[in-house]
Amino acid sequence: MSIKLMTAVFERYPNGGGELLLALALSDHASDDGTKVYPSIKRLADKTRQSERTVQYQLRRMQSAGWLILVGAGNGGRSKTSEYRISPLWITGAENAHLEKDAADSTMGASDCPKGRNLTSERVQHPAPANNRQQLSKNHQGTVIDSASAKTLKRPRSTVLPHEFVPNEKAEMLAHEMGLNLANQQAAFEDYHTAKGSTFIDWQAAFRNWLRNAKRFSRHSQLITTGKSLNKQEALESRNRAVGEAWAADMRAQLKGSGA
Repeated sequence: MSIKLMTAVFERYPNGGGELLLALALSDHASDDGTKVYPSIKRLADKTRQSERTVQYQLRRMQSAGWLILVGAGNGGRSKTSEYRISPLWITGAENAHLEKDAADSTMGASDCPKGRNLTSERVQHPAPANNRQQLSKNHQGTVIDSASAKTLKRPRSTVLPHEFVPNEKAEMLAHEMGLNLANQQAAFEDYHTAKGSTFIDWQAAFRNWLRNAKRFSRHSQLITTGKSLNKQEALESRNRAVGEAWAADMRAQLKGSGA
């Protein structure tokens, strides 16, 4: 517990409400220098009287503002917690609005003063010769690149389901429109793909496809097999298998249509 940091949060943290409560809870777990902050999401939700999803959203806001720094992502399973530290710049008096820029400057050594800059590692980009300028092209984001650089661009890689996966606003809106329980669908989605060891480039898109198929195959939880009704666990497993198989079939059809 750091009384020093909790006092600073009371006096200087710019936002109120649940986010202020979360900042106090993080300070309660921190050392005076802002390090060693690794409570679980559930622990923070209990302390702030908020849902785990709200806490995850607020943690991302704090990181975006530069007030909170992710030290370790806690890879390895749901029981592994992430480790954070509170920005030392904020502790010494910086305001949130300046944290992100200051952190980037201090990391890269990019300031007007040459002190702290690695001058020997700097490279000067000379203008391309006139006869080579026709080789310049644009990537999919409109950024100008030369043909040599274009060859080194890599396609995004597939990954396993990320730790503490949080559906984005598109998924939340889709679940609401389809009358689905988002938390239940997320739990089934995570269990299915963790068991399968699935890998995808875009897990948000994969989850939205899951939601679309969940509506279509929700009736599988009501199936009757071997002459008697399925119990609750069997119905859930049957439904998850049906949704997973339909989702996999859709993905294969999309890949086939794109020529992959």
